Amino acid sequence: MSAGQAAKCENLVKDQLYAVLIYNSSQIDVDAAVTVVWSNQVPPSRVTVRGSTGEGAPASYLFVSGADSDFISISLGPSSEASITAFIVSISMPLNTQGLNSAVLPYDTDFQPFNKYDRYYMEAGTGWGSVTIENPTTQFICLQMFGSSATVIVVNKGSQPVDQLVNKFGPTALKDGTVVIDEVDIQSYQKDIPGNSGTWVWMNGDSQLNSKTAGINLQQLSSLQVFFNLFGMSRLSKLIGKSTIY
Repeated sequence: MSAGQAAKCENLVKDQLYAVLIYNSSQIDVDAAVTVVWSNQVPPSRVTVRGSTGEGAPASYLFVSGADSDFISISLGPSSEASITAFIVSISMPLNTQGLNSAVLPYDTDFQPFNKYDRYYMEAGTGWGSVTIENPTTQFICLQMFGSSATVIVVNKGSQPVDQLVNKFGPTALKDGTVVIDEVDIQSYQKDIPGNSGTWVWMNGDSQLNSKTAGINLQQLSSLQVFFNLFGMSRLSKLIGKSTIY
């Protein structure tokens, strides 16, 4: 999208949460002032999407629930010097994945590349799984969505406040626990996923530069591993794995 253009997504599903990811795609360091409309009763909002030379900035996030609105639209003013790239993401969207690499996240394989515009999804199986997201070199930001909730994940947390990138619209998105930011100082993030829990989605939300060494992995967990993970006993599990029990 460039100056004077607008995009609108309608028919949002009532029990789903939606995230609009907006990248500043300007080749020069210029911020994009984006107008957001999600309600006919609430005045439009303005969101600043940070720019950087060579599209080096992470995405900004706009969250809205289908419980509060059946549409969301974004636009750039006619005099804007910036351009943006935007995708709407949920457990079932976007329906048109042109411009994205949208793929099933396979179980029990090596780490998959997690590049800019990569979207992974999975249908939880009968057993527990564990997803790991890593980036050993730089701060990395991505989105995890499940049903009517979302987590903005930050690996290798840096100095820039990530909460400035997160914008919530409507009472459901603003409710505690609907959208959370989970920051870790270490090089990897891990989340256990219950069996039969439904569809999970992961979407890259960072620049290509920060995504060069990012990866994502999904493993099937045994019942014993689930027990140890739940009770924070990973060290003990390693000891038991090396011991002989009579």
